[in-house]
Amino acid sequence: SGHSHPRAQPEPANADHPPPATPYDPAPIAAAVHAIQQADTKPQELKCSLELLMAELQSPSKEASAAFVQAGGPDAVFRRMNAMGQHWREEAKLGCMQLASQLVALRPEIEETVLQMNQCADEQDQQHRHHGHGHGRGVCGHAHG
Repeated sequence: SGHSHPRAQPEPANADHPPPATPYDPAPIAAAVHAIQQADTKPQELKCSLELLMAELQSPSKEASAAFVQAGGPDAVFRRMNAMGQHWREEAKLGCMQLASQLVALRPEIEETVLQMNQCADEQDQQHRHHGHGHGRGVCGHAHG
């Protein structure tokens, strides 16, 4: 077995004394964000992931928020809120959308990010909508008068 890691320390027996300054473990957040990103995530699983993120982000620690942003959380939640996936009715019934909005509103830095995404999406949307129709409506593409 060439897979032994000699540096791995055995778990200390005295678990009563947590080691000082445990590094924050972003894995659960990353996993939850990943679930939200997957289009075929089951609605129940989506709800659990959103609830987990809610719980993590309610802690005042900056690490949870940083891990969420690092994992692409704001983008994932934003897309999920705007996507009408195959399970959207069931997701709506389970309250996933409310959870998602609450989640975004929990942290100002996340809300900020999502608001910016919203604006970008709107601008792109408008560009797509008005291009290539050639109705001669002036340069900006909006109907005048």
